[in-house]
Amino acid sequence: MFVPALILAAVLAPDHISLADGTVLEDVRIVSADIEVVVYTAEGRRGEQQVDSSAVLRITYTRFPEEMGDARDAFAAGSYGESADLWRDSITPKNERRYPWIKGHALFEIARCNRMVGELDDAIAILGELLADAPDCFYGAEAYLVRGNLLEMDDRRTQAAGEYQRLLDRVEERLLSVRWKWEGELRLLLLEKLTPEIREERLIEIAEATREDYPSISSRAWLEVGKSYIAAARFEDATAFFEEIIEKGGADDATLAGAYLGLGHCLFQSAGDDEARYRLALRHYMRVAVVFRDQVAYVPEALFFAGRCCEEIQDDAAKSKSRRLFMVCARDYGHTKWGQDARARLR
Repeated sequence: MFVPALILAAVLAPDHISLADGTVLEDVRIVSADIEVVVYTAEGRRGEQQVDSSAVLRITYTRFPEEMGDARDAFAAGSYGESADLWRDSITPKNERRYPWIKGHALFEIARCNRMVGELDDAIAILGELLADAPDCFYGAEAYLVRGNLLEMDDRRTQAAGEYQRLLDRVEERLLSVRWKWEGELRLLLLEKLTPEIREERLIEIAEATREDYPSISSRAWLEVGKSYIAAARFEDATAFFEEIIEKGGADDATLAGAYLGLGHCLFQSAGDDEARYRLALRHYMRVAVVFRDQVAYVPEALFFAGRCCEEIQDDAAKSKSRRLFMVCARDYGHTKWGQDARARLR
């Protein structure tokens, strides 16, 4: 009777909805989730409830097809190809009837698997499939942002701008939430060729305008301000921004990874002969590489600079660790600038 009880407990476990304002709706059961609303039932409340999809950062499902559980386990084990195949297997007529959200969710996760192994074109294509076959799914707006980001990672800035503009066009056509308007405008701003002063002014405008309703967007705008301060060697000012982003909450994982990377850079670039600062920078870089390992826009850079920190620490263990970090960076992210730089330091 023990095993069936465990299975029953898993089946009955509640779902969770993480909101953009930093709060979490716990003890809920997802009924449906699309580009406009997430419908759910909540313990202790009668009838179905709903929340605007634009107010939702993440849905954590605990009721899902068997293939989805296997796909998640494979991803956690680093078997990204196997995970992608299992996600594809989860898209069946039976599962789509029982879990109306599964197709869009699975395609979004397949793209994430592709991204983890540097198959950017495949990830872009999968998200294109999502937008063609499940345009009204929960990820129907975010897919444009991810496609744009992938194109930026591949240095295709003009095409990336096109994705962000398509999102803005869809917002207007479907009268979608202003959240997606702010998201698209922020991404386009970062692609514009502006003076540092004008860029900072416009970033602050977006950060302030979204501070109350969309703190994840506000945090991302402040992150970009902090990055600009690193470029200007204003390390104390940049550190203050990054620390506030981390401490106040409301930032998504990508922004948090960027903030910890920024803290590492502030320490690394100002360390001089101070070994303690290199050790602290190393901690921030390793946090990015381990805790935020699926944030592949930041992880290769974090691994490379973790290796550089170890080079500056005067003991044999650190020197050995630096080579291991460069080897991992070169092996797993050889398609990136940082993977290539890591390979060069191994020669």
